[in-house]
Amino acid sequence: AVCIFLNENEQTNFSHHLLSHKQVEVLQDIHQVLKIPHAAQELLSAEKTPTLSLSLPVYTMLINKWKDLKNTIPEIVPYIKIRISKLEEYIGESCKT
Repeated sequence: AVCIFLNENEQTNFSHHLLSHKQVEVLQDIHQVLKIPHAAQELLSAEKTPTLSLSLPVYTMLINKWKDLKNTIPEIVPYIKIRISKLEEYIGESCKT
């Protein structure tokens, strides 16, 4: 619908704002990565004060989902590895207390 609108005669001066097919694919990949922590955040924010007994399983699920995603979107593996590493570091610190 956006493509049709921007390609109409009155809108041709805006048609350069169209995303390429590759750009749309990249955005879809980014969305796949970001919807995982969003779901975790939604789950944790449902509690007034989430405890480690709730948080740790959610964080583990988050890591597992990201590991699964590494197999389907290889282009973003470096970014997923960083996220997993930081989360594992946080979990390690949480378990010390």
